[in-house]
Amino acid sequence: VQNFSLIQQSYYYENAYSAGKNAVFMVGKTITARITSIANPNTIYLSRKLTQTKQFNNLKEGQEVTCTINSISHPNLFVDIGNGIEALNNVHELSFCRYNNVKNWFKVGEKFPALITHISEDKKIYVSRKQYFQKYASIFDDIREEQVRIVKIGSPANNGWFVEISPLNFAIMDIKDPIQFKEGESVIAFVQKITKKPDKKLA
Repeated sequence: VQNFSLIQQSYYYENAYSAGKNAVFMVGKTITARITSIANPNTIYLSRKLTQTKQFNNLKEGQEVTCTINSISHPNLFVDIGNGIEALNNVHELSFCRYNNVKNWFKVGEKFPALITHISEDKKIYVSRKQYFQKYASIFDDIREEQVRIVKIGSPANNGWFVEISPLNFAIMDIKDPIQFKEGESVIAFVQKITKKPDKKLA
């Protein structure tokens, strides 16, 4: 897309890329669309919705999709699940970790797998990164004591920090020295102890 006068509404949550101020984000992107009319040599009207109907009708709840983040508005991620179809991933369906602001954890253009959890009657699609990793827990959740892992800093805890040790688990990282971390920052940690409770303890 080099320039445009109108992009008709597509299957985007809350018209994220429909005509209007947000349409500028389509400039430079390759899209599949059908020409609906030509007003004059400089004004061509396109519809992505007409080309997406078949793809949308093939979607179903429980389906695995690859998400590409289009935009971030805490507490939601708006993602493209293919063919220009957009879905919403709420913060509570990203992982079990505690996010103060998802903008510190995820970036526009980042990709991750997810499951379609709901398709509403008005064609809004909801996906869950957390439920995808729950489905494959035996593959992604191999955490052992005396293991060195890269973790992401979450919110402060008593004498330490909550950290995401995997998409399925958050842990408490004990900090004796007053080291200041930033939410979403990646650090190397040592798995010190795994208790019977869900929380893991890191050094």
